[in-house]
Amino acid sequence: MNASKLFALMAGLCMMTWGSCGTVSAQQTQKTNSVRLDDGAKPTPIRLFDDLDPSELRDRNFPDSRRPKTPNAGSRTLEEITMDGPFTFDRKISFLVSGADGSFNSYFYLNTQTGYSMMDAQAHKQWIPTGEGKTVQIMTHTGDFYSYIDSREGKYSMKMSSGFDGLDIMLMANSLEQEGFRRTGKKVNKGSGVPFTRAEYSGKDSDGNAVSLWLSDPLDIRLDNNKTYLLTGHFGLGYFTDRKTLQNYMVTGIESKDGSIFITANEKSNASFSGKGYTTMGDLMMGGMTGQSDYMAERMQAAEVEIAQIEDPQLRALAKKELEQMSGLAGAMGNTAKKVGETNDLRHLGVGMEQMSEEYSAFAHMLLQSRQGIRQLELNIVELKKMSDDEYARAEIKKNNCLISCNERKVTLLNRAVELEDRIRRQYKKDDDDDKRDEDLGKLYEETLSELNRIADCGCND
Repeated sequence: MNASKLFALMAGLCMMTWGSCGTVSAQQTQKTNSVRLDDGAKPTPIRLFDDLDPSELRDRNFPDSRRPKTPNAGSRTLEEITMDGPFTFDRKISFLVSGADGSFNSYFYLNTQTGYSMMDAQAHKQWIPTGEGKTVQIMTHTGDFYSYIDSREGKYSMKMSSGFDGLDIMLMANSLEQEGFRRTGKKVNKGSGVPFTRAEYSGKDSDGNAVSLWLSDPLDIRLDNNKTYLLTGHFGLGYFTDRKTLQNYMVTGIESKDGSIFITANEKSNASFSGKGYTTMGDLMMGGMTGQSDYMAERMQAAEVEIAQIEDPQLRALAKKELEQMSGLAGAMGNTAKKVGETNDLRHLGVGMEQMSEEYSAFAHMLLQSRQGIRQLELNIVELKKMSDDEYARAEIKKNNCLISCNERKVTLLNRAVELEDRIRRQYKKDDDDDKRDEDLGKLYEETLSELNRIADCGCND
């Protein structure tokens, strides 16, 4: 299965198990601060599969004596473990992913108290077989990803945060009914290759595509709903409590138009990992920032000196405007690098790039350069006319006029591109319009650059 289809499937898992994968609003955040989870109240008794015939899904071979009478999982989901660890895991969940391009088996480890899960180097290699070195990936309860890379160049770690915390996850937890999932009546019995009897619930993902969620008896797991309603690891497989019915489920499978993922085994384990000894990407960026910052400062100062020596006021003004634009971009890049360096969180890189793309327009920069080029050509013609009226001067004047006409065509094209770019950005304001905005901007960039390449050869040397 290719990466794009697999990530599409993962997005579906996120929506179904977390209720929402969007940014928490300010109103929700305000509510979060007032939530009390440890108020001493007795846990509400959890019913198992009230809407189902117990004989259909309840594993009769699993003794009632092993079913927890009180919560035994999720008690530490509000805690945060730093990237150094240590990390421990008490479950190993194996799974099979299938799609149009093939299938693969892999596994992850799950800590049923913290909600952290890990794909060790072997599991990660089964998931992504290409690439050198060894990679360990840990996902926190809140959806942050810690990656640890052991390569010939060294041992490095990095973080990609989700922007959520444990209380956000509590607030986003919904019921199957609230998310529009309904039982279809389909059931697959426990047997060869099927470790748990499972029932199908169908619904739609955030894009409106049909998705099936397969649920099973949670057996020896019962979540502490004073701390969480969700305890899923990689790919959304694991456990959750329906917030309305307060029924515990084990998520054993998910199907979408892009493929499926099913648990093939869920067994006790005693795995561990330490993140100590890895150099963070933040430290690497901070180490290289000082020299880069000094270099950029020197470049800007040198450019200011050169611009001050330009005699023509119009050309000097255009060059100064370009320098201001580049200075702002360099400052934004520096701030982004500093933020990543301080936090070791690559999410800030994405946020910074998004901000830079909104504030800096490559088309506007190219437009300034073309206008400077036109002005310089006009000044060249003035100087050529002061020369003797010989064949060389006439040929150079003709060539410069040709180049001016060529650059004016570029200016017309770039002016239109800048206007369309601004219109597209203003048209898509909502967060859920990002994909459509990026699609339209991508088309604009492709079409404009293709046209610029077509007229790049002005033919003025013929």
